[in-house]
Amino acid sequence: APYHRNLAINPLGGNVGIGTNSPSYNFVVSSGGASGVEFAIATATGLNEILSYNRSTSVFEKLRTQASQFEWYTDATANALVIQSGGNVGIGTNSPSAKLEVASGQAKTVTSGVEFARFGTSNEASNYATLTCEVKGAAAAADRKWIFQTIESGVANAGNIVFQPSGGNVGIGIDDPAARLEVKTNLYVSHPNAEEITFR
Repeated sequence: APYHRNLAINPLGGNVGIGTNSPSYNFVVSSGGASGVEFAIATATGLNEILSYNRSTSVFEKLRTQASQFEWYTDATANALVIQSGGNVGIGTNSPSAKLEVASGQAKTVTSGVEFARFGTSNEASNYATLTCEVKGAAAAADRKWIFQTIESGVANAGNIVFQPSGGNVGIGIDDPAARLEVKTNLYVSHPNAEEITFR
């Protein structure tokens, strides 16, 4: 049987280049020292990089990869981000059934609640504003809640949620509202300082 040995290139240090005699990083595959893909190991503590870069023009370039499905892992978390061949994107799930599916990561009967998304977060390091999305489970389906709340972190819940500011109707329980707000069946209104009102 043939005897196999390992092949080591520059085991004592130095970069390796294919298509270039002056590789800038540990391993570079280049088109004549210009456009290329570069593998940079330990550029900072705990950081490795893959770059699509043109050394001749000093510009980053597009990087195209092809596969039946892409899966990204973070630490021990499997499939933290998945892109399927049909274009569906999953966060926290490896089988997204819509263009974007964000999984909460907990059972529907867990009552403690989990925040699964934030939208429009402002750029302050603290006291930032955002729209939070939370799910709270329950044993009975009727008691499960998906909660959307505007907040200013560290201050209080604040801000408004606005639908259709430029025109169009809003329907609850109906998909063809004929007025600015149309609610199918009952509308229940309550206020801390007023009696409850039900519209039928």
